[in-house]
Amino acid sequence: SPPVPATRVNAIRSSLLANIPTRIALYLNDEYDVQALFGRSRQMQADIPGRAQMLVDGTPTLMQCYLPVDAENDTLMLSQLELEVEHIDQEWSGARPEAIPMVPEQLGVELFNRRDDVSAMRAAGGIPLGLAYGDAKVRGIEMHGDAPLTLMAYADEDQLALWQGIVESALAASGEKVEVVDLQEQFAQDKGSARADVQGFTMHTSVDDVQAILMLLSTYEMLAAEKRTGDPMTLVIADLASFVSASGLNADDVTGNIRLWHRAGLHLMVFSPHSYIAKSYDPMAKAIRAIKWEGVVSARVYDSALLQASGAYAEPVLAGNESYAAYKGGIAFTKIRLPQDD
Repeated sequence: SPPVPATRVNAIRSSLLANIPTRIALYLNDEYDVQALFGRSRQMQADIPGRAQMLVDGTPTLMQCYLPVDAENDTLMLSQLELEVEHIDQEWSGARPEAIPMVPEQLGVELFNRRDDVSAMRAAGGIPLGLAYGDAKVRGIEMHGDAPLTLMAYADEDQLALWQGIVESALAASGEKVEVVDLQEQFAQDKGSARADVQGFTMHTSVDDVQAILMLLSTYEMLAAEKRTGDPMTLVIADLASFVSASGLNADDVTGNIRLWHRAGLHLMVFSPHSYIAKSYDPMAKAIRAIKWEGVVSARVYDSALLQASGAYAEPVLAGNESYAAYKGGIAFTKIRLPQDD
């Protein structure tokens, strides 16, 4: 049975406590806690390290626990225990359990990029996003997998810049052509995000360029209708709301054709503030939410309609380097830490 700390004894129901035959109590500051375990027949204990009492056949009996080290006070005991554990560790030559996977407190970009699983994901054409808190393994996006849309729902401008840097490095490494529609010029060069000087990137910052993008979508639509594929390409929409306003693209156009674009080799990646894409009643935002997308949600589960769970109000607010990697339209998701330099 697992040990129960003294602070939790009174929280155990009496009916449950009655079914616990083994009860051992060391010295406790509050005698009422001892009485709760042993009743009025409890023994009076001296404040001696290792001195305890145990319930034997219903009778409290004094006992002395074995002490691995000899010390006069708790501080010396902890210090000597550390030395003893270190000695045992050095002398042990047998098998050892695998290390418990843990996400490092500071996940720098260089450390993240050196990981074998990150390199493998990039080599396969994916975008590594960060490390999952659950198993410390990399999570990312498979650009030409089953999901026709990658959604990046960011919280603020600083996080937008962070995501742009992660996406840019991965797309640049893929060697595929990338068309970036940035009518609001959010992919600022001084933030290390997608730039015109990155090989394979074409920037579109003018409304006059929108017609060319619509023609590009139409081309891939026709390729899909002819059961052909074009050159693998990623179309990045830096701000969904401004692109919809400038292009006149409606929700039916996207929901009806997005799988055709994807089938022909064009993958759509959309950046949008979480406050818009998750909460807006705009037809386009509602249509995007209904697609089986994968990507990133930078909001608590409780606060986001993009993640298909109720969540808990008590969940802490996400840090700037935390988000949720989401799949299957938000049905599956896991909390991740993003690579970020100080």
